[in-house]
Amino acid sequence: MDENRMWQRLAAEFLGTAFLVFVGVGSVPALAIARGDQPFTGSELGFISLSFGAVVIGTVYVFGYISGNHINPAVTVALAATGKFPWRDVPGYLGAQVLVLLLVPSRSLHCSARRPVSWASEWRPMVTSPSGRHSPLSSSVLSFWSSRCSE
Repeated sequence: MDENRMWQRLAAEFLGTAFLVFVGVGSVPALAIARGDQPFTGSELGFISLSFGAVVIGTVYVFGYISGNHINPAVTVALAATGKFPWRDVPGYLGAQVLVLLLVPSRSLHCSARRPVSWASEWRPMVTSPSGRHSPLSSSVLSFWSSRCSE
């Protein structure tokens, strides 16, 4: 098997991460639009999980032999920390993965529901602690996204 060049591996990481963001994260507003003002049911949350799982399986088959299909900075760093991935390649992989966050319109994915306040409130049950209380992080994230949609 030929050794893939670094630009090929970085392109594979970029595309794999982009697919994960578009399909996985994109399934949430798509489902929210389809549901209208109704909250998510358990089976619909399963659909979102299935979307993430399907895109990971698909990208493993398509890009796995090229770059290893890390598609997550945490995976890249963890593999390097355990000695299964060379540290010299980590900055490039992290750069390709983070570049997706800068180029992919995740804000427009979120705002495509066109209901920023009610849509964010539908997320509250998914980001609460087991005691039902909101964590400061979850409240901050929801406030950030909601405010961005109204701009």
